[in-house]
Amino acid sequence: MIRASILIASADPSGPGFARCMAELRAHTRDVEVLVLNNPREDFSITNVMNRLVRASVGRYIVIMGDDCFVAEGWLDKMVTEAMSDPRIGIVGGLPHADKLPYFVSFAFVLVKREVFEKIGPYDERLVFAFDDNDICDRAIAAGFALSDVETGASHQDGGSGSPMSVRVRRARTATIYFRKRGRFWPILYWVPKMLFLPYRKMELGGFTPAVRRLEGLHHASNPSSS
Repeated sequence: MIRASILIASADPSGPGFARCMAELRAHTRDVEVLVLNNPREDFSITNVMNRLVRASVGRYIVIMGDDCFVAEGWLDKMVTEAMSDPRIGIVGGLPHADKLPYFVSFAFVLVKREVFEKIGPYDERLVFAFDDNDICDRAIAAGFALSDVETGASHQDGGSGSPMSVRVRRARTATIYFRKRGRFWPILYWVPKMLFLPYRKMELGGFTPAVRRLEGLHHASNPSSS
């Protein structure tokens, strides 16, 4: 089995951010596969995309990251070592400053043991645009897994602020679904206005191409031209 599957949903695989992301992976990663889905439409479902990527992956560990994350030397060893340090750990965040342990780690850059998805099931596809990482963390904890994080040296480039109102509305609807699912109604009064009217990080992703584009050969990291 491949050691790890790296799953990336990319808004712009022709852009400099994606090129840098892939260059850093080639330079600092071995014995993995990389699966990418892309298409810059607004009517996408991130949970549908991630379920397709998880199903297509074969690695023992699943690494979920954005194309605005840039890894450093030894990042995967550090995350795997943390995951193996306690059998209860199912999810390891790679951006500790973004995490809120013990209940949440950011899925902007995260390692998930495959057995977590095998036990809790796939992403909830009702959560089309937000709170999908919160939901996975909630369900993993309920299934007996623990969350952890580790400093990997990775960096995350924020995409800025501002989104079309159609995107903001979809986020707000997703927030309502998530909190109703959790039986928590008062946070809706906070999150829905925030998502509709306050500046928010861009997430102009969309309906993705039918086929998974699998990038093999990252174990040849000494040769950046192999991909």
